[in-house]
Amino acid sequence: MPYYINPPTLTKEAWLKENGKLIADAPAWNDVPQDSLPVCLTDTSMFTTAYIIYDESELELVKLARKKQWYLVLKEKIIQVEPSIAHLVKLPKRKDDA
Repeated sequence: MPYYINPPTLTKEAWLKENGKLIADAPAWNDVPQDSLPVCLTDTSMFTTAYIIYDESELELVKLARKKQWYLVLKEKIIQVEPSIAHLVKLPKRKDDA
């Protein structure tokens, strides 16, 4: 099931600029930092989507999209704007949790 960034007070583009790190291309799944997830901003000509990539199979599927920009976004930031994905996202342990 796809999950998307749809912030209530900003555009997807503004939210990603503020909360994500623009990267040159789709990352290899094993290269994604443990505290982050890739987000793919795609332009369909009619609208844009900010697709949250939560596993390797989703990454391979979204790589096929045209007109895209890739971001790495902290998992905590993603869950704040899209709480329904929390059950799929494993947050890294914090130092103070140990």
